[in-house]
Amino acid sequence: MINFLAVQEERGPRKHKNVLTPKRLSSAFISISQNVSFKSNPTLTTPQHELAAQILLLAIKQVRCNSGFGSLSRTAQNNVLANVWSALFILKAAYWPYDAITAVPNAEKAFQHLRDLRMDPYDLEIVENILLCRSDLISDANQASLAENKQDYHLEKLTIRYSLDRKRFRKILLAIPMLFMPTATQLHNLLFRPIIGQIPIEKVVVTI
Repeated sequence: MINFLAVQEERGPRKHKNVLTPKRLSSAFISISQNVSFKSNPTLTTPQHELAAQILLLAIKQVRCNSGFGSLSRTAQNNVLANVWSALFILKAAYWPYDAITAVPNAEKAFQHLRDLRMDPYDLEIVENILLCRSDLISDANQASLAENKQDYHLEKLTIRYSLDRKRFRKILLAIPMLFMPTATQLHNLLFRPIIGQIPIEKVVVTI
């Protein structure tokens, strides 16, 4: 029987040529539902708001296709992302090509810890799967079981990868709780509310 947890071929990050503008962000965040209309407020948005939206959009699109979390159903993915989008955002923002996300409460320590680790794409995908394959956030029993298997598998991958460097292994695992240090509410109010207004960001996340 083919092991469905076999490691897929590692792929590099996709290249995105254009930084999203408020107008393009509105088209990306629109269509949440027929009863909710999107209204951005250009007078309140700054380049940092636009960059934060770009990071979140690309992060969610990327993890929906990765080797573990990407195998879950769309509904299961949405259940998880609605709860942990902020932690995923911090992970991705820490490794953005330049230090553009600033003045985020309680984020400096997490950013510094993550950057000091200098995780490569292989490490990052493992951490993403450990972070996102949360069986406790999925109501469907089969999908929850699959998520648990995926998380266990990637924990084992990390253990084997750093079997001779237990200090680094511990530092990577300890980085995961730090991703939640800036709360979702703090990030929403500071970086996303000027773009999406009163729309709950969880409704935006599941449409990406």
